[in-house]
Amino acid sequence: MLKISGKNLAELALPNVCFACFRIRVNLDAQISVDKKKIPYQMPMPGIFSNIDSHVKQVVRHYFGTHGKVPTWFPDIGTKIVGIENPPGWQDFNTYIPEYDTKMTGALDVVFKLSDGSYALGDYKTARFTETHDSLMPLYKSQLHNYMEIAKRRGIFSPVSRLFLIYTEPLDYKPDNGLYNLSDFEDNFKLHFKVIPKILEIDLNLTENLLKKAVSIMNDHNPKGLTNCSNCILRERLYSEECSIREIEKIG
Repeated sequence: MLKISGKNLAELALPNVCFACFRIRVNLDAQISVDKKKIPYQMPMPGIFSNIDSHVKQVVRHYFGTHGKVPTWFPDIGTKIVGIENPPGWQDFNTYIPEYDTKMTGALDVVFKLSDGSYALGDYKTARFTETHDSLMPLYKSQLHNYMEIAKRRGIFSPVSRLFLIYTEPLDYKPDNGLYNLSDFEDNFKLHFKVIPKILEIDLNLTENLLKKAVSIMNDHNPKGLTNCSNCILRERLYSEECSIREIEKIG
């Protein structure tokens, strides 16, 4: 059985994906989830990003619970929001897909119930919306589609009629832009954010196409790597260095 996260599966929606690296990454992630062992040379994501995401979620939820609506700064997602759902934790949000013998896992950021009885699935991104993030849009779009598939197969949050991203972009301090006053920094440190929504078009065949591609790659014990792949080059260097160290140890 293949075990894969919706995020890893979504990588196959990007252009110029290295199949060799993809297979290694999926296998390593599966081993880590079972053995709880980490791999070396990994840089964890700074905790501040998850803290800001959590802060936004709590603020929106509490405001909605108090006022029956989202805050005025919250972007329009194209329809009226009538409720905020509690998505399952990452330990419980998964599904088995028998036609591909695959267990897909995920973690939902936010689920809104809409006035027509359908649902909207969203993801918060604490970042500036730049050309780099625009190039990652196929990844983010596919990730949410994969979560939509998990929800559908579990019989929750169905039907889904909206998928959206919410970028929370920090605004720089400039003396003359009127966004900050020096008094904002006398007792506390304040940082303002601009909120940018991105509504995603729903493609009902997207996840299945990605699953077909993933199963094909994982069934190939030696998938073709991408020409001049930087990770493949580094992996070869690491392997060469390890071999050299072992040879020296034998001689010593």
